[in-house]
Amino acid sequence: MRGKLVVTLVLLLLAAVGCSTGDDEELADLDGDGDAAVDGDVDADGDAEADLPDGDGDAAEEEGEDDSPPPVECRPEIPLRPLDFAADETFDLGPYLMQPTPTGIVVMWRTIEETDGAVLLGEGDEPERTIEQEGISTIHEIPIDGLEPDTRYGYRVRSGELVSALHHFHTAPEPGQGFRFALWGDNQNGPEVFQTVVAGIAAVQPHILLGVGDHVQTGSEDALWKDQLFGPARALFHEAAFFPAIGNHEQNSQNLYDLYSLPPWSDDPQNESNYSYTYGNTFFLVINVFRIFFPLGDHETELSQWIREQAASPAAQAAAWRIAYAHEPGYSEGWGNGSCTYDGNQPVRGWLLPLLAENRFHAYFAGHTHGYERGVVEGGVVEIISGGGGGGLDAWCLDWPETTVAHYAHHFLNVEVGCDTLRIEATYPDGEVFDWVELASDSWGTLVDEGPAEDLPPPVVNIDSPTLGEQRVRTLAGAAGK
Repeated sequence: MRGKLVVTLVLLLLAAVGCSTGDDEELADLDGDGDAAVDGDVDADGDAEADLPDGDGDAAEEEGEDDSPPPVECRPEIPLRPLDFAADETFDLGPYLMQPTPTGIVVMWRTIEETDGAVLLGEGDEPERTIEQEGISTIHEIPIDGLEPDTRYGYRVRSGELVSALHHFHTAPEPGQGFRFALWGDNQNGPEVFQTVVAGIAAVQPHILLGVGDHVQTGSEDALWKDQLFGPARALFHEAAFFPAIGNHEQNSQNLYDLYSLPPWSDDPQNESNYSYTYGNTFFLVINVFRIFFPLGDHETELSQWIREQAASPAAQAAAWRIAYAHEPGYSEGWGNGSCTYDGNQPVRGWLLPLLAENRFHAYFAGHTHGYERGVVEGGVVEIISGGGGGGLDAWCLDWPETTVAHYAHHFLNVEVGCDTLRIEATYPDGEVFDWVELASDSWGTLVDEGPAEDLPPPVVNIDSPTLGEQRVRTLAGAAGK
């Protein structure tokens, strides 16, 4: 079970449980329930709101005329991306794909013994180019550049005498192209269920994959990365690149930094867990909420300043769509059955979501709560919890007025990113869509269509739910689609 760290003041974050790593801008603490998972959960009862920034962005405002860059011209067509969904077990892990750009990509795999590594690459099925790594290793990470945008390549990887089967990847399109992505979270401790989720994701043929964290139960246990993530998703990861966020159960472990290849934005390697990227017509901002990502009073931390700059950056503002994701939501109605001790991350709610709204972000995705919840916050940001990747499911605790749909089931998100509309479909592993929302690009915060499905059942009520009386009756009758 995911434990709770109650935070009301920053000093308590660093001192009350005595779990600071020594870095005054990093949170790392045991969650107090015996599983030793690092957790940044915070109490959101409002006690600390006066001490947290209000997210109004006053410090970032400058006088003068608007010098925002013009939007990139958007091309509406969404190309097909057929996936060869066949698991190749030549190597211990992989090969798998990370950091696709219009002209490059990173190919990774892991071997049992230290050995050399090379990628055999061609636009057809026959190799035309060999890219070799320097030295020997068990984790092989080979960046490839000089590629053509929006192009399908065939590749194999080689270590020693072993050569993988043939796989394929697509480079990213030039800015402005529509595309499709899939997103999930919290598949830890549920590899059998996660395999069904992966099959459902493969069926919608996403261009890229997004993860909102808790992809393994205990990040420091090396074997779990294969058993709970790279094994069940092996066939999918051969063909589609993965952009993950860090969850509390990854424990900020070295395995995460060894097995993922993400773009660091400073000399601190741990900043690799915070990054941004543009894919097609969309700007993505990925945040590690287990570091101090918000200002301390009037003082910007290194990370809060970076987040503020990224949200307002020319790349973000020129994109047709702006999306942020992290592990924890700002608002949560559910938690583990028998324990209603969590209602969302207060700094996300009190600082990050207002900042995203100020910069006209369209959506914020999170996990942590094991299920699905959807609402609109801060006047226009769609917040969706997608924590149904395979782990044990939570139950409904309380009512947030901002939340309109709550459903605790295994699922993934299928997101079609067009020019005029962005459509998000919450999908069971068998492909059935149980909720959806469609946003309009020309009217920030406007929902042009939304679910849920008419037959969506009300959520199971948590036995520890503090919500009683008429509100409880109302929610039982309609919390699935309030």
